[in-house]
Amino acid sequence: MTVDNDWDGDGIAYPPEKWVLRFQEEIASQVLVGVYRASWLAPPQVFYCHRDHFPVAARIALADSVLLPDRGFPMLIDLVDRACKSVYGGGSLREMADAAYAKAGAGVRYGSERQNRPEK
Repeated sequence: MTVDNDWDGDGIAYPPEKWVLRFQEEIASQVLVGVYRASWLAPPQVFYCHRDHFPVAARIALADSVLLPDRGFPMLIDLVDRACKSVYGGGSLREMADAAYAKAGAGVRYGSERQNRPEK
């Protein structure tokens, strides 16, 4: 198996530290972080978006999150999560990561919002 090592027509520079820095400067610098709270009942939520789409993405995330006022989490993410689980199976990677965190003594400290989702 071979992997294409071009990025916009340029070969990715080695060692990896150089392409990580390039990624940080060219790509990561375009990502903005937003925080919102959909209702008084819901905890604050964080989202990430490309700077060109931030105003619309913030409105969509908030509008979708008010549909679940107790959680304040986007319903579309729940829908996609359930669809992916039905097609690709359970969260085997998540289960392995949880076991590794537990073994390291971190418990659920690095868990995601998904751990709080009700199972149906």
